[in-house]
Formats: sequence, C-alpha cells, structure tokens
Amino acid sequence: MYYLYVDESGDPGLVGSPGGYFVLTGLVIHETRWKILLDDLIAFRRKLRTDFGLKLREEIHAAAFVQESKPLPGASKRTKLYILRQCLDWLASRTDIHILTVAVNKRNKPPTYKVFEYAWDTLIQRFENTLQYQNFPGSHADQRGMIIPDRTDVKKLTGLLRKMRRFNTIPSQQQYATYVPYRNIVLQNIIEDPFYKDSVNSLITQMVDVVAYFARQHYEPNSKIKKHGAKGFYARLQPVLNRHIGGVAPLYIKNL
Repeated sequence: MYYLYVDESGDPGLVGSPGGYFVLTGLVIHETRWKILLDDLIAFRRKLRTDFGLKLREEIHAAAFVQESKPLPGASKRTKLYILRQCLDWLASRTDIHILTVAVNKRNKPPTYKVFEYAWDTLIQRFENTLQYQNFPGSHADQRGMIIPDRTDVKKLTGLLRKMRRFNTIPSQQQYATYVPYRNIVLQNIIEDPFYKDSVNSLITQMVDVVAYFARQHYEPNSKIKKHGAKGFYARLQPVLNRHIGGVAPLYIKNL
C-alpha cells in the first residue's frame, strides 16, 4: 500500500481570488517505510527544537510561519525561512518518498473552468498511473494506494474520487480504425474514500504543506520570499520529484 499525503496552496476560486495559482502537492510513502519515515521525522523535529526552540506540538504551516510572529516569536524571517529550507532538504535526502505537484494557472481560465476538480483529477490520475506502472520506490506488481488530504472540500473530493471509479474519461493516445477521442479508464489501484487528516495532528502533512507553499512561490513569490531569495526553494526537492508526472525538468510540476 502506498499513502499519498496531499496539501493545497492558494485557493481554487476564479472570482475575487487574491492569487493566480492553485497548487496541489502530494508526498508518497509505502506502508513498509511509513514508521521509519515517522520516526526519522520526529528525530528531525527534535533537532529543530534543540536548534531553534520549535516544539514538536507547534504546527509548521508555511504561509503563517513566514507571515506571522507565532510560533517562534522574535525569530527573524530569515531564520524561519532557513527552518523551512531545512525541511525541504530533509525531504530531498530521503530515498523512500516521491513528490507529485500539480499547478493551475487560474489567470487564463474561462469562468466555467473547475479549478479544484481539474487539479485533483490530474493528481489522482498521476497517482493511479504511477501505481499501475510500478514507478514508485520499491514498487512491485498489484500495489494499491490511499489518499490522505489535509482539510479541503470534503464533499467535492470524495465525490470526484467515487466518480473516477465508475466514469473516468481519458484522451486517447493511440490511433484506432474508428476514431475515439476519449476512453473510459476507471481507477483500479486507489482504494477507499480519501482519509482526511488535519495537519495540526500530522507531522507528515506539515512537511507536505511546506512543499506546496514553495511550489506556489515558484510561480508567484510574495515580497518576503523575493526579499530573501527563496523563490527557487522548491527546486531543492529535485532528487525526490516524481519524473512521471510530466512538467519541465528539473521541477516536474504538471501545469494546467
């Protein structure tokens, strides 16, 4: 079993939205490596506590971490960005995870474009395809996956995943005697409804939040990110980025 932990950055609204991008990022880990990942992550967080005073019970939520004084009141923005960079470098050092990212440029979309649905549809399909072709670390035949998102639109996401198990149109990649533009290839490898996990209770989800935040900053960096030269932090993850999701090397972000 492979677990896909997912978090969002930005919002999916097309009208009155403060940002131009909606980003989804997922971290994939196999069940046999889950406990090892968690134990190593706890050790890493303890080191952050020793070095910077960041307690394990304090949530790392990247946007708030950069913009607000809590946690670590009195810490400079440069120090906080250094901590977030340490999080990215820790992930990049792993040999048992993959990172998948989908980015939607909302600025060029018509009013009828369903940002949330298309972004999630793409991420789910890439997860399904990578499972099917056994392209995750240590993968072998007949593997299954489960999606573990942070708080999001539960009704929409659950409904989308259920629909994709029954009706999932994929553009044809092959030439047929009779032209068929789409084929119905339903999900086979992702089980159950999404299992929702609030990031405040999940150290793994907090790390995914950091990745999603810097994926979006690659496209529309805020003033603090620009000032401290952190726009390119997402590229530090290059060793663990899933090369099967598409996108332009070395970022491998699927753009919609």
